[in-house]
Amino acid sequence: MKNTLLSWRSSITPQTATKNNDAAFIKTPDIYQKKQLAVWQVEVAELKPKIEEIRSSVNANFDKLLEARKAKPDKVNAEVLEFKKLNGNGKQKIIQNEKRLVSVENDKDKAVFTLVAKTKLSTFSYIELETAVNIANFVLGGISVKVNEKNVRLGSAEATYEQKGFYAKDSLNLKNKEKGWAIAGGTSVEQTAWFKLAKPVQLKPEDQFEITLSFESKHKKHILKAFKIKAGSGSLTTEDLLVSELINKNQIDLDNEEKAKVVEFLMKKSVGAKVVARHAELSKKVKSFKPATTPIMQDLPKDKRRVTRIFNRGSWEDLGDVVTEGVPEIFNEFKDEWPRNRLGMAK
Repeated sequence: MKNTLLSWRSSITPQTATKNNDAAFIKTPDIYQKKQLAVWQVEVAELKPKIEEIRSSVNANFDKLLEARKAKPDKVNAEVLEFKKLNGNGKQKIIQNEKRLVSVENDKDKAVFTLVAKTKLSTFSYIELETAVNIANFVLGGISVKVNEKNVRLGSAEATYEQKGFYAKDSLNLKNKEKGWAIAGGTSVEQTAWFKLAKPVQLKPEDQFEITLSFESKHKKHILKAFKIKAGSGSLTTEDLLVSELINKNQIDLDNEEKAKVVEFLMKKSVGAKVVARHAELSKKVKSFKPATTPIMQDLPKDKRRVTRIFNRGSWEDLGDVVTEGVPEIFNEFKDEWPRNRLGMAK
């Protein structure tokens, strides 16, 4: 049996050798990125006491700040849409009354609505979907928008109420119709969802847009049958639109979770807004931090090492003698106590 440096390929595993759950590589994080993460973490820790101080101040003056926001709300421009066409798959009756409430008569298990409208808005940045009161639950498995038959990408979503596991943002994923906005436990009152465009669209008076609502989940007859749709413009995020809706509620009607959202919003508008923004930015970076890694090949366990043979004349079909770990004779003596691997080679 011959010893050769080349035989060490039998003791290390290539990147593709993972069928037996071998850990092919040890992934070591980039040291400079780890240092950057540590810097961010230190700054987040330093900002935390200031953030708590701002939060305490907002809570202490909550009533006063809330009334101030109500007196000077953020500027938004929204219009309840009047649809020129209301289409559904199959034999469904879809009508819109004088108050622009859309009603659906449908006895099918699933439905897709396509609604076509024009608007007086010159800029279009979000869709607002408002349910009627005391409706049956539904699963909005998808929502899509086209302007002049061209797809418009939706970027984010928020809602006044969301059933656990069925969130408004899930409606943006058109590939998974089983998930989407649902409101079990909150059907007795009006609920609203906002779907923000990835970027605003400029509109001309003759432009028309098409909104498609999909209710095709495995939950039979979970179809929204009474609703209004608004088109809106403005720079507010979907989160801000949600909080603006909450601010208009009576304080006594806010639950703890809703009040916490309003507090976070008011913190962003306080004298400490820059500190809050910096803390949020760094916290997001720390949470989403995924360092680049350097793959380092590691030794296979002894019971998984492969037999390595010489390829006669370089042909893998003509195998010669078995070779084991070693070094050419021209090298210095390889001591017996050294491991027969790259670490031993380094010595």
